[in-house]
Amino acid sequence: MRGIYRDHHHRLRASPDTFPVVLADFLETDVSEHSSWCEELLAGLERARRGESFIATGNIYEVMADPVMVEIKNGYDDALEPLRLPLRDLERALLAWLRAIE
Repeated sequence: MRGIYRDHHHRLRASPDTFPVVLADFLETDVSEHSSWCEELLAGLERARRGESFIATGNIYEVMADPVMVEIKNGYDDALEPLRLPLRDLERALLAWLRAIE
C-alpha cells in the first residue's frame, strides 16, 4: 500500500500524507512490528463484520468495531478526536501493514 515505508533507521512508518494522522500513529505505535497483534486485530475485525462485539486496547489506542464502522480512540489524549472509518479501510491498512512487517 502506498504510504507505508521504512525510514532511514529501518523503522516501519505510515505517511500522514496517505493515512489520517490517528491511523498513521496507531499503526506505528500500537501495531508497530508485531505481526501477531496485527493478525489479532484482523481476526477481531472479521468477528465484528459477522456482528460480534470487538474492542481491542493497545498501548495508546482503543479500537471499537461494528459490522460497518471502526473507531480508533487515543486513550491518553482526550483533546484528539476519535477517528471513525469504514471497517474495510482499517482492514486494508492492517493487511498492507502486515505485508510490510513480513
